[in-house]
Amino acid sequence: MKTGNSYIIEYEEEADTVYLQWLHPPDIHAFKAAHLDGLRLLSARKSEKWLENRHLVNELSWECHNWARDRWFPEAISLGVRYIAIVLSELPLSSTAIEQISDILEMDVSIDYFDEVEDAHKWLHHPDH
Repeated sequence: MKTGNSYIIEYEEEADTVYLQWLHPPDIHAFKAAHLDGLRLLSARKSEKWLENRHLVNELSWECHNWARDRWFPEAISLGVRYIAIVLSELPLSSTAIEQISDILEMDVSIDYFDEVEDAHKWLHHPDH
């Protein structure tokens, strides 16, 4: 487990999932740091699954979304990520930007959005159902 000022990231062995939990909305520096830590974990553990809990994040800046689209997604996919579960905030606007970005990306990866971490875990356990 690694903890930053605004996040906790860990590998969940039983679920074979890299799990990123935001403690509060990140700026671009924290966003990059957390996702780079995640890439290192994905590489070390050879996991196909990513779970990102944004329950406490209303929305991310376009700078974060653009960096994820241009840098994180391609690297994660090249490392073998095939399933991405994102738990969104209940606050308005939290899904708008990420859904727009995922719509324009053409990736061999399944992305789904959830209201609860438990539902995301269930989906990652059986992502093809």
